[in-house]
Amino acid sequence: MQNSFNAFKNFCCKKGKCDNSCCKGWQIDVDKKTLEKYSALISSFDGVTADKDKAKIITKLKTCVDYKNGKMKMQKGVCPFLNSDGLCEIIIHFGKNYLSYICKHHPRFISEFSDRIECGYGLACEKATEMLFNLNEPLRIFKVQSKSGRLTDFEKHLLCERDNLIDFINANGINDIIDKIQSLTDFTIDGKTVKAFLTKLTELEITRPYWKTAINSCISAFLIDNYTLKIEKECDVFKKLLSFFLYRHTSNSADKLDFLSRVIFSLLSAIAVILLAETDNDLQNSAREYSVQVEYSDENLFTLLDFIEEQKFINACKK
Repeated sequence: MQNSFNAFKNFCCKKGKCDNSCCKGWQIDVDKKTLEKYSALISSFDGVTADKDKAKIITKLKTCVDYKNGKMKMQKGVCPFLNSDGLCEIIIHFGKNYLSYICKHHPRFISEFSDRIECGYGLACEKATEMLFNLNEPLRIFKVQSKSGRLTDFEKHLLCERDNLIDFINANGINDIIDKIQSLTDFTIDGKTVKAFLTKLTELEITRPYWKTAINSCISAFLIDNYTLKIEKECDVFKKLLSFFLYRHTSNSADKLDFLSRVIFSLLSAIAVILLAETDNDLQNSAREYSVQVEYSDENLFTLLDFIEEQKFINACKK
């Protein structure tokens, strides 16, 4: 069985119409199989072809790919194969089969269980963020296709807890949702915890300096006692974000304790996205930046999960 979110039905890349192209501002890895395809193209090219555009691309494959380290040689942060119309020259002239694994599958993410595969689209993608924010119904998981296998007891527990949480989020208000997660995780989530989480974000390996400036501005203006007022103003977006983070991140839980940490992480992440949007009043941009800096960096993600484990220990000592 393959599952996904109703928000991402009929997903289609914006291509040249995207203002936040995934071909810019990233380090683009090229896997071994794709490097072999490029090398074969170069080897078979005799320097003479009626298709001059193809010849140019093959020449660029020689000079614009780092074959030793398996990476594109970015030009001022832009993929050398991105043309002036915002389209991929490799796809245009050779087709999708010549894309690297990461380019072919981005922004999809996949979580595998014994009887199902769950997939979705990362919020670093402009189109995915638009689809999530513009959904006019509660987020729900739908079945795409079947797969053989049986869930383990832990998988059953995890999926049941997660799906019940998403149903609860759809049906309740902000305070009830926070109370529910506090009760489930035995973890106090208050203004001090939120501020500590925001402060931890400044310690991450951040690829875009202005994001750290935005975090610091948010912390400076942060009011411990009434941060929930800002969340309540964006209740619908908050609930979508929280459900999305739960769907994406709890699926990778190693055990029950890890699951609870990821629930806390999901809640704090949804709160952080809303609060960080105060700096430019652009919730979709805030979600994209958070995803880029946190969800697409394993190091940053695990740093935040470790931070939550530390806070859980501190909380337990106070009780």
